[in-house]
Amino acid sequence: FFFQAEDGIRDKLVTGVQTCALPISPYGSNWSVYFDGTQTSPSLTFPSITAYDLGSTSQWTYECWVYFASTSGEQSIMERWSGTSGPGWLLTKLSTNAYRAHFGSSVYIDTGAIAVVGQWIHLAVSRNGSTGSLFVNGTRQATTTSVANFTDGTDPLVFGERNSGSQTFPFNGYISNARIVKGSYV
Repeated sequence: FFFQAEDGIRDKLVTGVQTCALPISPYGSNWSVYFDGTQTSPSLTFPSITAYDLGSTSQWTYECWVYFASTSGEQSIMERWSGTSGPGWLLTKLSTNAYRAHFGSSVYIDTGAIAVVGQWIHLAVSRNGSTGSLFVNGTRQATTTSVANFTDGTDPLVFGERNSGSQTFPFNGYISNARIVKGSYV
């Protein structure tokens, strides 16, 4: 699993967590992190640092590849979210199989029902000024023009579950090649 935050210091090849090589891959050496979809499955957590703050930056993108083993229920993909209602940002798969991106506590966008089992899917969330967009496999699926600066969460950056106590929305499948790019709209 490779995670990159564009501050030049946070590039990490994550080792020592449960990984699996699949016969298909978004690219590279076929490695990803597996989450088993249970609330006892460990998430992948990075300490809270300002490199993950997006609220006051006018241009940014965060992205990753996902491979669902199951699309049952809501599943949290990646987030820097505090509590059950924010503030912060997040990317999740809803129980309707739509994807949702939150920009702070009150602004969010949803796609149509497009999550599928058994194939790699590239997801990207971008902000360019007041416009926020959610892309699936390179195609813009949802847009809002009401993204203002928002308060960032103070919790860690988490992959594979919601960092809000008992409401964890565990991910069931693989996540690979995540990155956060600040200062440009990719």
